[in-house]
Amino acid sequence: MTVSADQDIRVQTITADGMREALAGTPLASWADVFVRLADQYGIDRNWIISYLRWETGFGSAGPGGRHPSMGFNDPWDLLCGTPDSACSGEWPGAVCTRAPNLYCYQAFPTMEAGIEAGYQNWGSYVARGWTTWFTSLSVALCGKPAGCAGQWVQNVIAQGQQNEARWPIGTPQPQPSAISPVLVFGVILVGAGAALLLSRGGA
Repeated sequence: MTVSADQDIRVQTITADGMREALAGTPLASWADVFVRLADQYGIDRNWIISYLRWETGFGSAGPGGRHPSMGFNDPWDLLCGTPDSACSGEWPGAVCTRAPNLYCYQAFPTMEAGIEAGYQNWGSYVARGWTTWFTSLSVALCGKPAGCAGQWVQNVIAQGQQNEARWPIGTPQPQPSAISPVLVFGVILVGAGAALLLSRGGA
């Protein structure tokens, strides 16, 4: 078992077929191959992705009528651009910041494929800033603080990753990633719905 708080999110810990199986029967099943392809393209652990999606949006099903509000905006990650008490502002390139009936503002993408790739670009920007462990990256995604958050969400996602690895293990250990220079993807950092915010452009 390799998944832990200190595990690098650039190291694959489950098989591609495991990712497809995890997404089967969910609202994201039709895009399983897109998730697999982009995980390889951006070098983000497939296990980290599905563990995050499981706890953040229930794979798009956590919400009224079995559909998460962000899914209506082709935003499977629950990427926010505003809260109920803030203005809808700060747009990802190619997206429109739009207020939903639950009063949160979501990045609205033209297609689901575009929305999926935006998430991978976002996680790539985490790596560029050095948030490369499960603990730091999940802490930033939840509350914008790499040092950790209140509550059990981060620990729950890590535990999910451990379960996934036990179910869909990779037979051969994956090579450790090389260092990456701190260059932001589009200069944008997005934070998921578990957190209050949002976008920060440039350095932070």
